[in-house]
Amino acid sequence: MNCETVISSLGFSCRDLGEGTLRVWSPFTYTGDGERVGFYVEQTRNGYRVTDGCEALMHAASMGIQLTNPRMEAVRRAVGDSATLSDGGEISAYSSSENFGAAMAAVLNAALAVSHFQPAWKPRQKAESFLRDVERTLENSFGERVLKKVAVLGASGHQLELPLAIRNGVELIYVQPIAASDENTMDWKRVYEAWGRMTDIKHSKSGDSQRLIVLQESANDSEMNTAISLLSDSSPVVRYSRLSAWANQRRA
Repeated sequence: MNCETVISSLGFSCRDLGEGTLRVWSPFTYTGDGERVGFYVEQTRNGYRVTDGCEALMHAASMGIQLTNPRMEAVRRAVGDSATLSDGGEISAYSSSENFGAAMAAVLNAALAVSHFQPAWKPRQKAESFLRDVERTLENSFGERVLKKVAVLGASGHQLELPLAIRNGVELIYVQPIAASDENTMDWKRVYEAWGRMTDIKHSKSGDSQRLIVLQESANDSEMNTAISLLSDSSPVVRYSRLSAWANQRRA
């Protein structure tokens, strides 16, 4: 095994680290920063071991991504049977001399799968995407009456900023979207934050103003019903799937 063999067969750059180990860099890059995806090839007694040295998931973690169990399972599904993902985050595959290229391709494809997941896993990505969905839905019905980043003074004396509001005559309807978690479950941190914000407005001098919480459906319906029950004490709540109907009724 040598770098010339790897370069000639795959066209990747390579360095011989000694002791039967090669460091290989592919022409592909991780999403977001241009860092090249690489792996190691280690010669064993019976063939070769190809490993990414935990680099794919370490790169994801460096971008602030939480490597939860559901996300690790998503990577394992992407890896399939061609490679292995350890609990510590290492992607690896063993091969004989005959299927050496297949093992390298399996580890590389698994690392690229992690890169593919990264945009959706980045913090706040899902919340920001849901906010844009709510904004577009409301604009379809209310047009320029939809306002962004509206400030209101709460009963606590703190100035609160709501991401959206709808101008309703001389008054405003303050709108607070709540996205599901990255694992498509109820995000209780956001639920409690929204409850506190809307309760503060409810008891303020603007308490007569209208409020609306838009809740993104999650996979766990029982959790959603519990969240709606809690939030309803501070504001009317509508599921996102029913927001268009709510907006059409309001516009009428």
